Amino acid sequence: MKRLIVLLLSILLTLPVFAGAATVADLEKQLDELKAELQELSARTDATEMHTATDNIAFYGDLRVK
Repeated sequence: MKRLIVLLLSILLTLPVFAGAATVADLEKQLDELKAELQELSARTDATEMHTATDNIAFYGDLRVK
């Protein structure tokens, strides 16, 4: 009886591993989507950094009271 319970528990624990397995095609599709998103974010970041670097006005001052 113990063997049967152990066998059933081991089968039940391994079922989710096989049920949620992704295929290679799914993983490649996700990888392509992530690459496209990374390129888009990189382009936006580059444009933002360029704007910040070229359109920068800094005011410096010092106030001294005796």
